[in-house]
Amino acid sequence: MAFTNTRENGFETLIVNWLVEHNGYEEGNNADYNKEYAIDETRLFRFLQDTQPAQMGKLGVFQSEQKKAAVFEPPPRGTGQKGDY
Repeated sequence: MAFTNTRENGFETLIVNWLVEHNGYEEGNNADYNKEYAIDETRLFRFLQDTQPAQMGKLGVFQSEQKKAAVFEPPPRGTGQKGDY
């Protein structure tokens, strides 16, 4: 009889494996997670590049770390954009 891990981490492993193998999910890793902005940068920028390549080119996100970080910053006040204070 095979051993079954009935602890929480065993259950987590079963869920992750099911989502990856049957639902097309991609398992991330901790190194890709930006704690400051609470987001997986690798997958975010890959998604944006795949779905909005022209806009990503205009922003120059892949040209410098400064431009990449600017994506996460709110627009400056008084720009006339929705959500201004």
